[in-house]
Amino acid sequence: MKERLFCQMAAGVVCGILLARLNMGWLFFPVILLLLAGVMINRRKQQRISCGSESCWLAFGITAAILAAVCGYVRESSFLDMRMGYESFLQEGKTIYLQGVLNGKEEKNGQYLYELSSCQIRQSLLAGNTADKSIWTEHFCGKVQVSMESDAYSIGENLIIEGKISLWKSARNEGNFDAKSFYHAKGIEFQVKNPKVAASYGTPCRWKETLYQWKKQIKNVYQTQLPKREGGILTTMVLGDKSLLEEEVKEAYQTVGISHILAISGLHVSIIGMMVFKLLRRLRMGYCGAGIVSTVLLISYGEMVGFGSSVFRAVCMFLFFVAAQAAGRSYDSFNALGFAGVCLLIENPGLLFYAGFQFSFGAVLGVVLLGRVVKENTKGHPWLEKVLMGVAIQIATLPIVAWYYYEIPVYAVAVNLLVLPLMGVVLLCGITGGVLGLRFPGVAHYVFLPCRLLLAAYQKICDITKELPDPVFITGRPAIWNMLIYYGLLILLIYCYHRLRRKESEQNFSFRRTFVGIMAGGFLLLFLFSPKRVGFQLDVLDVGQGDGIFLRTQSGNTLFIDGGSTDVSNVGTYRIEPFLKYRGVRHIDCWVVSHTDYDHISGLQEILETDYPIDCLLFAKGIEQDTAYEKLVQQARKRGTEIVFMEQGQVLHFGSAKIRALSPGTDTEGDKNGKSLVLLYEENDFTGIFTGDIGTEQEKQIMEQQKLEEVDFYKAAHHGSKYSNSEEFLSVLSPAVAAVSCGENNRYGHPGEEAVAHMKEAGSHIFYTMKGGQIMVYKEKGEFLVSSYLEHGE
Repeated sequence: MKERLFCQMAAGVVCGILLARLNMGWLFFPVILLLLAGVMINRRKQQRISCGSESCWLAFGITAAILAAVCGYVRESSFLDMRMGYESFLQEGKTIYLQGVLNGKEEKNGQYLYELSSCQIRQSLLAGNTADKSIWTEHFCGKVQVSMESDAYSIGENLIIEGKISLWKSARNEGNFDAKSFYHAKGIEFQVKNPKVAASYGTPCRWKETLYQWKKQIKNVYQTQLPKREGGILTTMVLGDKSLLEEEVKEAYQTVGISHILAISGLHVSIIGMMVFKLLRRLRMGYCGAGIVSTVLLISYGEMVGFGSSVFRAVCMFLFFVAAQAAGRSYDSFNALGFAGVCLLIENPGLLFYAGFQFSFGAVLGVVLLGRVVKENTKGHPWLEKVLMGVAIQIATLPIVAWYYYEIPVYAVAVNLLVLPLMGVVLLCGITGGVLGLRFPGVAHYVFLPCRLLLAAYQKICDITKELPDPVFITGRPAIWNMLIYYGLLILLIYCYHRLRRKESEQNFSFRRTFVGIMAGGFLLLFLFSPKRVGFQLDVLDVGQGDGIFLRTQSGNTLFIDGGSTDVSNVGTYRIEPFLKYRGVRHIDCWVVSHTDYDHISGLQEILETDYPIDCLLFAKGIEQDTAYEKLVQQARKRGTEIVFMEQGQVLHFGSAKIRALSPGTDTEGDKNGKSLVLLYEENDFTGIFTGDIGTEQEKQIMEQQKLEEVDFYKAAHHGSKYSNSEEFLSVLSPAVAAVSCGENNRYGHPGEEAVAHMKEAGSHIFYTMKGGQIMVYKEKGEFLVSSYLEHGE
């Protein structure tokens, strides 16, 4: 009980933060009553067996946990209240005056990103002394990021800046990157662009500024002494600067499960700290001296690379280790981990929802919880121990990987077994070469040789692994309850193992089999992460000015219609593919191309360059075979995707679903837009029409040539253009729901007022991607429901 005090406090802080975030503070009182009741019951039991001290320590630990929970609740509540206070004042593009302390700097894309802390903001600057704090009383916020064109100020200075507010954007589709949640979790509230520094004052922190300048110089050494790829990897791996990292390398490392070595993490700090500590001990320096020197070095290194949550955690645990060595006490990793967690979460409660924090603490918990089990069953087999330690980390972080990436690398354990043992050499040579390169570039060139060879070997391992069958398994995002069940069962299995282990002398039981059973049970829980969504699902994605529609039939067939944008770059990479993986869609049966305008195919072109499986591309038989069409067909045939054509009146069957081509016919006139493939989807009691970019002339032809009936869903033609969506066409269809896919403030004026009026007159409930993001149509309890990702509609 004495040794687990910080663990109990960390658990208390986490509970307090969660209660504040969920607005469930009323639960404190019943929980405290239950804990106190537990203490009283335990105390009575302890008194019977004369162990009063243990009861006192239990009471003390529970009291500490309750106080920590209160602190966590108060801190998170204050952050949320602060955010609500200034968010009502902030507006995109609004000019403000900002005062704050320059806390850190980062060079990215030719700009310098300044991080200001302890910030205060005003709408206007009053006359008088700008350094007078009495005039900065209107609003207060935490950290703010400022984009500077040049680096003219030192860390530690107070800056007064005039600039325009740029608010972090929320995700507009499922699975897309949510910048608002990401930066708020790190405590960075918003960004200021086009800044002008009105004044600066205060004394710079020479230590931090010196470290930053060394970082820039070492980065320059990597750029000049190494090839572009290796230089980018070492800059990322050693300095935490990703500006030189090639996207291809990042994707390869993520695919095979070694992307964690690119982030400055506890692995790096542990390797560096332990190497220095052991070296100083070999030089006969005492525990205290070696501990102080290595700790100062680690803190300086952490400050240089930004002191992320994983670095802080590793430094704290190293401090506990050194203190235990110096005091001749045993090192308790649980207590050290708990202390780091308490410090981080009290300073910034939002870190609990930050991926880096969760991965760092999850991996260490996996090693600590399962490490004892592994060591007890691998005595005399060091390589087996390493393999199973890797498995333990994978088991502990598996739900977190699935939650953030929607897929898991299948061969991660084997690849990490090859990569991690040599990471110490890479870091040692990388750091040594970077430092020597400041004065002796010629010597640094030879020091870097082992790095270059090992990084080339890493790349070869990635290339080979990617060629293996199914290097990644798409899981989709697991439900939060599935994750809780997963961890609950895992903890239960570990508990059962230790209970049985204590009875070894009484029972002739094979504990190795128990261990195998625990590991097998962990992997069996993978089934919890298989996609649970089945049945009908229709989603109109927010792709900006363009179209992108996902359709899953009742029988589970997957289709995608178009997929492109003119105002969102890399829409396939950052909006469409992440959505599909989030949903656990492992392949597309049929990808429909209504026509080949860029705003309908740009994302599809990107996805065809990846390994994402697409069975066939579907075109209209009379499609204009221009350059864009030829490129699509060439990409598809190169990867083995079938090319299918559909003519007017033809019907395709997908289980119980039917898709009928309404247009274009052989006599259809018009440009590329007018000859869009128009489809009618029918399944059970649901009908929907997908119109591409047809105009009023084509709408008239469809009414003349086809027998149309009322539909449940209507995809507004040509993004809601006033030259489409005629009153006659909509009065015949009389759609219950109309979806308009277009970009906000687009230059085409979409949607047109006339088109919107026609949809309303037809009795349609209109949803806009530009207002509400992704539009979701789904079936629940036999009823069709419609909602927007950002909760907007008319």
